[in-house]
Amino acid sequence: MGGAAGLGIGSGGSRRSGAVGRGQLGMKTVAEAKTAKSTKMRVPIEATLELHRGDRRLALVSLGRQALTHRVPEKDLAALGRLPAPRRQPVAPAPGPQDDRPAALGGWRSAGVRLPMEAQVNGFQGAPQVRELVSNAVREAGGGDRFRTRGQAAAYTLTEAVSTEWLIAALPLLTSAGAELPPVHATGAAGQDLRASLHARLRDGRVLGVGDKMTFETVGQSHLDAPRPTQTDGQSAAGHGGSARGLAGAGLLNADEFRLNQLIGNAGGSGGAADAAVNASGSMPLHKPKSALVLVQFTLDVRVVARVGNRLRPGRTGTAVRELTLPRPVVIRMPEPVVRRMLAAQQDRLQDPDDHLGLRKTAAATPPD
Repeated sequence: MGGAAGLGIGSGGSRRSGAVGRGQLGMKTVAEAKTAKSTKMRVPIEATLELHRGDRRLALVSLGRQALTHRVPEKDLAALGRLPAPRRQPVAPAPGPQDDRPAALGGWRSAGVRLPMEAQVNGFQGAPQVRELVSNAVREAGGGDRFRTRGQAAAYTLTEAVSTEWLIAALPLLTSAGAELPPVHATGAAGQDLRASLHARLRDGRVLGVGDKMTFETVGQSHLDAPRPTQTDGQSAAGHGGSARGLAGAGLLNADEFRLNQLIGNAGGSGGAADAAVNASGSMPLHKPKSALVLVQFTLDVRVVARVGNRLRPGRTGTAVRELTLPRPVVIRMPEPVVRRMLAAQQDRLQDPDDHLGLRKTAAATPPD
């Protein structure tokens, strides 16, 4: 005769939480139709559509040479005609190993001009160079080919994150606080996670000319270092479970015969809870000052910080900092009163050599005390 008994108990629990925040950052100018004279320009374009599978192009469709009619204020056109020809900028010194720290990035940005809330980028030429700079920084930080190979999800996400439209809208924020690019994840045998941030610095400002009176409409930000928050979503979930298993038996046990009467008992239970919350602002304040616009050109420096982590070895994180000065200056339109204050407070960073605002003429006409 013999017997056997056993008891097993198990339990488990999980908790998940997440939050999503949305912010709005916008700027547009509206010209006074009665006073702003404009010129129509014919802009030739050529549109093509490419179909790729991986890094191989399958098809190419072209619409041929087309043209767009673009209306430009005459004073803006005259000011933009004073832009100098693109020139090769001297190579910036390579950033040091400590230049990825927030304090170092803040000091680097503060050496340039801080744009006002009403500033608007008048077009942007240089997005391909910025994307190439981001790609080089990712490679230097140890990022694999999936971040660069056409057809890969990681490469597509990284390319779309630094578009011309985004750079135009985000440039004032890049000069004041920088911006984090969306996190990018690359699959593979090991898997890599990329976190990158983009920063900008404007220097060597030069007034190109004064334009027509316009309305500068901008979203009323909480402060210059971030967009205005408009909505926050929060979700949380918790789960728990438990189980028990018991077994007992007795019977005849010998070499010829095995009989065991068993008694088996199972018990288990599980439970969970989930919660969600949404908080949204009910209004979006707009700031709408009216004044004559001023076009100002700046030399633009861009700095990228890339951090690539390894999923199998979390302690192995590569960091790289790369910097570039774009050959073409960027043109910013700002209200005239703001530019006058900037000329008085930042004479070493912004100048008006042709006296478009008449400050030297006013100073010469003012009799000394």
